[in-house]
Amino acid sequence: MAKRPAAATAARPKPAVKKPEKSGKAEAKAKAKPKKEEAGAGGAGALPSKTEKMKAPKIYKEPFARIFPRYVALAKETGHTMEEVGQIVTWLTGYPFERIARHIARRTELEEFFAEAKLNPKRRLITGSVGGERVESIEDKTVRELRYMDKLVDELVQGKPMDKILRK
Repeated sequence: MAKRPAAATAARPKPAVKKPEKSGKAEAKAKAKPKKEEAGAGGAGALPSKTEKMKAPKIYKEPFARIFPRYVALAKETGHTMEEVGQIVTWLTGYPFERIARHIARRTELEEFFAEAKLNPKRRLITGSVGGERVESIEDKTVRELRYMDKLVDELVQGKPMDKILRK
């Protein structure tokens, strides 16, 4: 077997491959889509937050009757009661427990549930994150009120005293 000369065994450069040009539709789509570098925080063309991505009408149509039992189940897992969850919802919304029960029976949608509520002014003292998002920075009113309620139930489950949960 004959040896090849060194020049023959060296890696040969690959010929340059020319990329095919984009069609009219693909080109327009590429121009319309903002790049991550261009999308600054809060500026024009900024990427939407988690809340903005969530379709508001879908969450608005969610019945309170589906939310409340989840809160109760979560609380019971940690030794708390339905009355404690009811106390939290009453504090936030101003609804007496009987009215909360009526909203559950009627399957009131969240948008209507929060629109009719006499919301506690101290709810603005609720801070922190729910699902990785700061509750105080949520712009959509209905979603923010729902996240306040989520945060209060989370505090109950974590064992925080009721006086601190209700911001007394």
